Amino acid sequence: CELMRRNHQLDESAYELTEIIKVHPDFSPAFITLGFIKYVQLHFHECLRLAEHVLTQDKERVDTENIVRAHLMITAACGMLTHHGNPLKKIVYGPRALKHLNRAEALLPDAAGTLFAKGTFHLLAPHFFGHNLNKARTLLLASIERDPHFVDAYVRLAQVYKSIGDNASYVRYMQIAKDKDPGNELLLDMERGTCHFMCP
Repeated sequence: CELMRRNHQLDESAYELTEIIKVHPDFSPAFITLGFIKYVQLHFHECLRLAEHVLTQDKERVDTENIVRAHLMITAACGMLTHHGNPLKKIVYGPRALKHLNRAEALLPDAAGTLFAKGTFHLLAPHFFGHNLNKARTLLLASIERDPHFVDAYVRLAQVYKSIGDNASYVRYMQIAKDKDPGNELLLDMERGTCHFMCP
């Protein structure tokens, strides 16, 4: 299922994961992968529900890495709901995103996913709520150093360089992302200018 997801066979992977969950309702990796699929399909509320389910599971049966992934998934989903929502939703989901980001950082501060999420936060947050391009660049570079195959990190880093007017670096990192995974959803969102996942 994870291989299908990485190959962007999202519907097929989601079907298989749903069947797995029916048989193994406590198998947290299935919820995490399905939550990621729902996120890239723009079903942010469903992504949120799946991640929250992982956090309600018996902590003896869920490893720290999957707990952190659940927190980061909630952070990402809440970030999108904040961006696309009305003022009331911004008040509700904005602080919630930051709360779960802080919880992930407390558990695994140096994980590629945590560094990526923090970098993305500093890239996309409003100026009064943590926007800082220097911090974003540092954190995203650290995320790539931890995981050189983390395509989303290259795209977000490219967005940082675009924001500071360094077009050569923007083009460079977008090309690296494309070479690694031309079907990456965040990459395509940026190239098409649809900005479903926010453009700075």
